[in-house]
Amino acid sequence: MTSHTTGIGLSVTTSHADQPDPLIVLVHGALDRAGSFARSVRHLGGLPVLRYDRRGYGRSSCDDPVGLQDHVGDLLALIGDRIAVVVGHSFGGVIGLSAARWSPSRIMAVGAFEAPMMWRPWWPTATPGNSAVAAARQGAGSAAAGETFMISLIGEERWLALPGKVRAARRDEGVALVAELSSIDPNDPPYDPAGLRLPILAGHGTLSKPYLIRAARTLADEAPLGECMVFEDADHGAHLSHPRQFAQFVLRAREMGLAHARSSI
Repeated sequence: MTSHTTGIGLSVTTSHADQPDPLIVLVHGALDRAGSFARSVRHLGGLPVLRYDRRGYGRSSCDDPVGLQDHVGDLLALIGDRIAVVVGHSFGGVIGLSAARWSPSRIMAVGAFEAPMMWRPWWPTATPGNSAVAAARQGAGSAAAGETFMISLIGEERWLALPGKVRAARRDEGVALVAELSSIDPNDPPYDPAGLRLPILAGHGTLSKPYLIRAARTLADEAPLGECMVFEDADHGAHLSHPRQFAQFVLRAREMGLAHARSSI
């Protein structure tokens, strides 16, 4: 395993990068970091894996907050001239699916675990993301947005139990959170599942919020080559609580991509 920082300040960690394609790229969600995938990576054997802290999160610097398109650009730049299987958690799934829309020749398959669909009319207004953006727009500031998001997600008791250093980092990352969530235009969705002509593996936990389950099932149903994997007794944090099963999710996305590539020869 090796780590390095790119020219634009992205902190990148790779494992077995010299192994043949497809390269597995793991993309984390909002107020998260690449380290969340560490335990899952241990179950991926000697496969080539790249994970990174997105701009504004963890060890990746960000002079100015960026939106979805910039995150898509970062992902495609990291893939470079390789062929990849992209697996994203939450907003990371939105990034992966959007990248597949714009550069399908470099992405063999996408795995998206509970990727939000905030542009759909059935998406509720009372979500952690919407609450965070609302807090920022009401003048509370980005730090309050980060705190609001975390409390909405894990509850105030668990939030207060976190070390002060961790809480401070999440508040600081509120800037990145608000920027990326605000960049989604409900009238101009970043991708259309029906237009993605590559294997798409959606995933959700049985204990997750109903709207997240619906988003995963909608993605699997509408994507022409879609499939859904269900994580029993797991919620939105399945990549942390169920690392072995999340690794199986990654491997299934890879398997789908390879099978589709063989059938297309």
